[in-house]
Amino acid sequence: MDVEREQREQRDQRDRSHRSRDHDHTSTTSASWRKVEYASRKVKANKFDVESWNLLFKEIESRSANTARAYYEEFLAIFPTSARHWRLYLEHESKDRNWVRVEEIFKRCLKQCPNIDLWKTYLKYLSDNHGTTTDPVVRQQIIDAFEMALASVGCDIHSTVLWQDYIRFLKQYVTVSKLEESQKMESLRKLYQRAVINPMHNMEAIWKEYDSFENNLNKTLAKALLGEHGPKYMQARSIYLKRKRCFEGINRKMLPLPPSTNDAAQVTLWKKLIAYEKSNPQHLSPLGLRSYVTFTYNQCLLNLYRYSEIWYEAAQYLIGENDLQGAFSFYRRGIKAVENSFFLPFVFANTLESRSLIKEAQQIYEDLLASDQQSYQQHLQQEQHQRQQEEEVIEAKQQKQKEEELAKGEKEGEKRGEKEGEKEGEKEKAGEKEGEKEGEKAGVKEEEKEMQVEAAAEKEKEEEEELQPIVENGEGEEVMTVEVEEMEGREELEEVEGVEEGREEKGKDSLSLVYIEYMRFMRRTSGMLEARKVFYRARHSPSVTYHIYIAAAELELKVNKNREVALKIYSLGFKKYTDSIPYMVAYAQFLMSLDDELNTRVLLENILANISKNKSEEIWKMYEKFEVISGNLNSQDNLLQRYNKEFPNIDPNSIFGLVRRHSYLDLWPCPNDEMACFEGGHCGKMFDEAQEGEEGDAAKQKKPRRIFRDKYVKPDLSKMVLFNPDQILNIYTLPTGETITLPAIVGQFLNTLPHFDSQYDDGSLYVDIDLLMKSVLDSDVKLPEIASANQKRKREEDDGKRSSDIYRDRQAQKMKLK
Repeated sequence: MDVEREQREQRDQRDRSHRSRDHDHTSTTSASWRKVEYASRKVKANKFDVESWNLLFKEIESRSANTARAYYEEFLAIFPTSARHWRLYLEHESKDRNWVRVEEIFKRCLKQCPNIDLWKTYLKYLSDNHGTTTDPVVRQQIIDAFEMALASVGCDIHSTVLWQDYIRFLKQYVTVSKLEESQKMESLRKLYQRAVINPMHNMEAIWKEYDSFENNLNKTLAKALLGEHGPKYMQARSIYLKRKRCFEGINRKMLPLPPSTNDAAQVTLWKKLIAYEKSNPQHLSPLGLRSYVTFTYNQCLLNLYRYSEIWYEAAQYLIGENDLQGAFSFYRRGIKAVENSFFLPFVFANTLESRSLIKEAQQIYEDLLASDQQSYQQHLQQEQHQRQQEEEVIEAKQQKQKEEELAKGEKEGEKRGEKEGEKEGEKEKAGEKEGEKEGEKAGVKEEEKEMQVEAAAEKEKEEEEELQPIVENGEGEEVMTVEVEEMEGREELEEVEGVEEGREEKGKDSLSLVYIEYMRFMRRTSGMLEARKVFYRARHSPSVTYHIYIAAAELELKVNKNREVALKIYSLGFKKYTDSIPYMVAYAQFLMSLDDELNTRVLLENILANISKNKSEEIWKMYEKFEVISGNLNSQDNLLQRYNKEFPNIDPNSIFGLVRRHSYLDLWPCPNDEMACFEGGHCGKMFDEAQEGEEGDAAKQKKPRRIFRDKYVKPDLSKMVLFNPDQILNIYTLPTGETITLPAIVGQFLNTLPHFDSQYDDGSLYVDIDLLMKSVLDSDVKLPEIASANQKRKREEDDGKRSSDIYRDRQAQKMKLK
């Protein structure tokens, strides 16, 4: 019984231990997944959050490849040039022996990220997973892989390990005949000779191996070969030392993050290295130099992957070398790498256009606008679906109300039928007459509504017709009109306009700049007709801002010389951007350029009537400037009174408004000091910023400065002591005869020292040390005493003065009591 009880207790204890271990494992796993979810949320909010990515990879390190694969793919889609994470991905898949996926990853990473460590990993994978090196086929595959690695990164300053591994691999091959042995030695000799002229780390070790290799084979031949390649090796070593200095400070492990001022030093160092390589220190052929500089650019872009400047410089370098395909490749890769930037696409399109590749250039703009068109169509579908649902809900409610009203009417009718039957009969005739009158009135109202709708439709149709592309042919003789593609259906058009009226300007997210550049491109290459088609397309896009209307109007006015169409474009934009101050300013400036005083005043008055006070100051500035130039004295006075009523605290007595009225550029009617004394202490704000934009640097210097006299405290000049240099300076004559001015006490001391009457043969002065020391000791010049803190306290005690240090006084009293 005791034995059974003991066994049962042991079994229960073991079960409790297992349950405890399972619980700990479950709690640990749960905590780990919570960290993974937390890090995932962080990187979704900011995909460049490196700390969250590191936490994520730390937590998924012990999980299966199937679980971790999605995270690796997401990370490498953002950072495709991070060699370290490609290796982690490969190691994770290799642990689970997913060899097919491993080879797919190698194909991707070696092309996107030419890195020495990745090539080493690939070569090791080949030797470990493809049989023994005695197999001729496998051996040749590995040799080909080494050659590919050297062609990709063999000229890197850190590539020594690849060369050494390649040499070691060839040495390990066991030959079975003299012919194979001879071929092996010849292959090794050629490999050594390629390696010793490649500037890289630890190249001395390879040279020593080569020296030993040749001497072991044939000392006579070795002397000739080493003598031939020795100078090349020394030159490569000299270049290596210079190149090594250029690499100092470069961080080749940094992730390809977006441009930041924190990485400005890295950009400078890479540019310095590229400039050195362009100087051709190895005296390579033009083709060899181009390959080497291209390789350096590619290595730079592994770290500065999102820097448009580097992509642009690399493409321009290859264009200068007449390698257009290589330049186009850099542009295409750069466009894919640099997100949310239109610089590279625009420059690439200009490059293609300059070489008459119009279709290719146009395709770049179409690719940029493809996402906008898709989002636009999706937006239309969503709006249409939402509207249909709302209409269905409204119809259902109306139908329900009608049914309820009918049921209620029937019940009430039954109750009142008997009582009011007679009354109803009498009122029928009167009701019929009133119904006829009301019907006539309702008919009139319906006709008026229909007429209003028709008038609005006709007005909009007229606007569209007036904006139809009207262009002249090349000779300017014939005029032709091209119908604009109308949107299908009135409802769809209303949806687009409603979306445009209700949206906010998005700045960076807007594709307005792409449309504007596309319009300019089409105007240059295909004429105004095609440029107008782009404008019509942009006008119905939900992603554009007011800029597209201003740009289109400028093209019509300045290129096509068509003021009427330009005015219609501004009018259409005015309906949609009534709250946009920059658009209103541009519209007003356009009307001023047409000398249309009446419409300019009407526009400015409408703007001031519909805009909030805090946004209206710039409009007031423009209005006042316009009246000063074009208006009469009464209109100027009225505007000034209105402004002072709107902003009573800026210019209380209207004096600054009058000063601005009678000024021009940097010419002012009264001096600066006088204006500074005016009530308010400043010259107002209405014209200042506008005039500063028109004036040059010289004019800005002449412009009176604002002086706030009450802001600064004046010093009491009556207590000022005049500076007298004779009191503290003294004249001292140098041995050369030159005189200098020194502080008085220094000059007195120097004058007591002996003169240097003798010289050495080389012209230097002779110094008699004994005489100099005697003069210093016998000098009666009293230098200022610099007393220490202890001496000051002792002097104060001797003079009976009390120290201001309360703590020290208390300590001294305690010492006296003791």
